[in-house]
Order: sequence, then structure tokens, then C-alpha cells
Amino acid sequence: MRRDLKAIADREFDLLVVGGGIHGAAIAYDAAQRGLRVALVERNDFGSATSSNSLKIVHGGLRYLQHADFRRMRESIRERRTLMRIAPHLVHPLRFVVPTYGHLIKGPEVFAMALLLNGIIGADRNRRLPPEQRLPFGEILSADEFRRLAPMVDGSHLTGGVVWYDAQMYNSERLLLAFVESAVEQGAQVANYVEAKRYLQRDGRVNGIEAVDRLTGTSFEIRARVTVNACGPWYNELLRRLGLEGREEPLALSLAINLVSVRQLTRDCAIGFYSHRQYRDQDSVISRGSRLLFVAPWRKVNLLGTAHLPYRESADSLAVEPGLLADFLREIQEAIPGAEIDGRDIRFYHAGLLPMRPNRSASHEVTLIKRHRIVDHEKIHSLPGLISLIGVKYTTARAVAEEVTNLAFRKLGRKSPPCQTADTPLTGGEMESFSGFEKSELPRLTRYVSPELASTLLHNYGTRFLRLLTYFETSPHWAEPVGQGLPVVKAQILHAVREEMAQKLSDVVFRRTDLAMFGSPAPEALRMAAEIMANELGWNGKRMRQEIEEVLSVFRPLEGLH
Repeated sequence: MRRDLKAIADREFDLLVVGGGIHGAAIAYDAAQRGLRVALVERNDFGSATSSNSLKIVHGGLRYLQHADFRRMRESIRERRTLMRIAPHLVHPLRFVVPTYGHLIKGPEVFAMALLLNGIIGADRNRRLPPEQRLPFGEILSADEFRRLAPMVDGSHLTGGVVWYDAQMYNSERLLLAFVESAVEQGAQVANYVEAKRYLQRDGRVNGIEAVDRLTGTSFEIRARVTVNACGPWYNELLRRLGLEGREEPLALSLAINLVSVRQLTRDCAIGFYSHRQYRDQDSVISRGSRLLFVAPWRKVNLLGTAHLPYRESADSLAVEPGLLADFLREIQEAIPGAEIDGRDIRFYHAGLLPMRPNRSASHEVTLIKRHRIVDHEKIHSLPGLISLIGVKYTTARAVAEEVTNLAFRKLGRKSPPCQTADTPLTGGEMESFSGFEKSELPRLTRYVSPELASTLLHNYGTRFLRLLTYFETSPHWAEPVGQGLPVVKAQILHAVREEMAQKLSDVVFRRTDLAMFGSPAPEALRMAAEIMANELGWNGKRMRQEIEEVLSVFRPLEGLH
């Protein structure tokens, strides 16, 4: 996967996708697979904005029952199954446990009915999945059974617990990258660090963008018959640049935050607990009066989330203030004091902007938009050639991309071939089952790295681990860890630059490798990674220091917690 801006500037595309989050990547993949000439550009790195904020959960939509949204629940169950099938190395089952209180809205009787409906609506949830990926039916626990699983959760008025099964991404950033790489393998031209400065128009029709390479400052045009804006929280900026601000209500945004804790409160199931702060979901048919938070095991850390706050600044101005992290940590401490978690346990955070219903009051109440929105600007603004997508969930991005691609074919006046992305393995996912694949291929890696690290590489790269193996066979030097105790080897840095379009140290640290999984990497590890990149990209000492400082600045909001 090479960044070739000349190839993007020198031709007209059928479809140009602006925005390289999960939705843009999925659209580019689907459209390219169906035979369109596709370009995808992203103003920063792929998956560096909204898609980077995640509890890593692939939702089957059980909680949508409280909104009586059976259609959305059905779609989520189907797409969860699809991701488990097309990326078996990156998506795996996870058990969820939530306490029940009393015998009303939070009681076991209501949850028992929810499990029954979940089983009926998701009766085919395991179709075509290998045994290791199949999700059992949920169950109701006694109070004692729940206490054994979650001793830190408030036990007063506890009547039991409820268990259900969803899925979790081993690495959400590499799952998104698999969509991008799959698009490239189908012929798409892609580039990160390319910003749309202006939408080109001719005879009242959008026919591409004026772009700027953010790494060099060079401007150029990208021409396309149909342009899809998949910029997420930058939708308001699109309206401004097209002079449409007054003709449509701006998209309201919320800031979502998750915390990463090295204190493992749970190791094999996600545990739900209720915040002590009041919360009202305006769309809920059944309201429980407080937010349900989760602590989820993810590899060797726990993820805690999710906090939602109204965000009233521009998307470009997003910066996580230390006070926001401290306040969310206090909310968690108030809800589960028995966990004895403190700021020293929090080593990282995930943050991103999500669409919400407008809130014109001074309150911090957030009701997230529940359904994606596809904007046909020809119908709404008499502006043909432009489609916008406002996505809401990582889980359903593939299905939403199918809808957008169908519309693009109609705009092109072409008959669309059937979508095949639900049945085609993503790059790296070409295997019958991960357990069989791991058993077969692990010995090839353990000649060079520990069994634990070998397993990590197989999870992250799937069948593409062979590319790393080539480096190991060239020189054992490339199999050496970047830093002591880190699950990253030198070959991964080199591979990220040569084959995965990593342009900056932050791309490698946060989105190509696990360097930031346990928090800020040690200085020697950052310097080693920067040196490998510098040798490939021709950086001087000043540029290396700038790249390291950029990475370290991401961790600064945590300093107030430690």
C-alpha cells in the first residue's frame, strides 16, 4: 500500500471518498470491489479521529430493546456475525455481565424478557461461524453468582445479574486498516494526510475537490463523477465550504471518552455498573435513570467507558482537557468504590466526536443519534455529484457502506453488481478459524519470537504475518523488541512505513502497532521507532524530535491524574 498522489491527481474517478474513518474505508472497499474507479483521502491518518474512540466492542444491539428498535438490533446482530466471519483474527466473542436490582426496570424479570427477545431476533447469530466464534444464549444469575464475578459492584438491593454475549475487536485500528488495504487490493487509490480544501463545481455539479498534501503543502485537484463526504464531525465544515450553513441545522456533536487502566478489575468478561449521576435518554422507551458504564477486559488492560459530553467547538479544535478525564474517573470511583481504582492506574484514554441530538440548554445531557444518515445533496440542496454520510456505529459501517455504494451507482446511472463484502474475508482474514490458523502457523514465528508475542502478531496481522516473517528471515535483528517488555518488534515499524502508509511516528505508535497499549512508551522505545522511520523517510534529528514530542503531547492530559 503506497501513497501515490500523482496517481490520484492524474485521472478522473467514478467515486471519491473524503474521510478515512471506518465508514469511508468501508465505502471505498465496497465500491472498488464492485468495479468502480475509487479514490480515498484522509486529512490525517486513517482512523485517527472518531474511529479511534472505542471500547473495542462489536455490539449485537441488546440495549436497543429499550428503544424498541428491533430493526437496528437485527442489523447489529447480522453485522456482528459478518465481522466475526470476515476478520476472525481481529473479532472474538466476549461475555457481558450486568447487575439486576429490585424487580422493576433494573430487575431480573425485565432482563429475562430481553434475553428471550434477543434469542429470537438473533436466532441465526451463529450461522456459518466456526465453533470458537459462536455466541451462547444469555442467562440470569443469582445474586451470589454475580458477586463472585463482580465483587466491586454495589451489592445493596442486588437481586442477581444478567449474562449475554457480544464480540470485541482485538485491534480496532488494524481492523479499519484491513478495510483500507482490502480497498487497495481491489484497485482503489488511497492517501492519508490529504485534506479537502474546496469542493470543485462545474455547471452546478460537484466534480471533485481541491486538495492539499498536508505533509508538503502541495495543492492539486482530484476529479470524480461522484464525491462522498464521510468526514464525520467535519460535516459542518462541508456545509460552510459549500455555502449551505443557513440552509440546514448544524450537526450537534458530543465528546466521547474511554479510559485505559492497567489495573485489571476483570479478565474474562465485561462488567456493567450504573453511574450515580442522573441521565435521561430522550429516545428510550424504557428509562433506567442512570447511565450504564462498563469495564471491559482488553488483552492485558481494562477499558472503562463511556463518558459523553456536549461538544460545541469546531472539530479541528478537539483537545482533551485533563479536567474531563479527572471528572470521568471520579464518576467511576463513585459508582464502584470497591474497585479502588485511582489516577495512577489510568495510562491512556480514547476520545472522539459523535453526532448527538441538539441540546440547546446549558445542561451536559447527551442523547446520541441512533441511526446513520445519508444525505443526497442533489435532492436536498440541488447539488448533484455529492453525497454525505453521518455514521453512528463502527459495528454497522460495512452495511452502511453498502447503502452508500448502492446510491453512488444510481447517481452514476450504472447497474450495480451485488455487494460481496459480507462474504469476502478482509485482508489478513483468509482462514477457516483463528484457532486452527494459530495452531498451524505459530511454530513458524516462535523460531524468532516468544510464543506470546507470536500469538499477538498472528492476531494483529492474520495471514499477512508472512510479510513480517520475511524480515525475520532476512535478519534476526528485525525480530528484536522495540523496547523492553513491549509487544512490538522492529520489523513492524519498518513494515508500517513500507507497506502500511505510516507517515508519522504517531501513526506507528497509535494505529499500526501496540506501542501505546500500556500507556506512553519508554523514551528509548520511541527513539528506536523514530530512528527506524528516519532511516526510511530521510528525517533529520530535528524532525525526529518533533515526531517524538507530538506523540508525548497526546499523553499530557493524563499528567493531572498521576
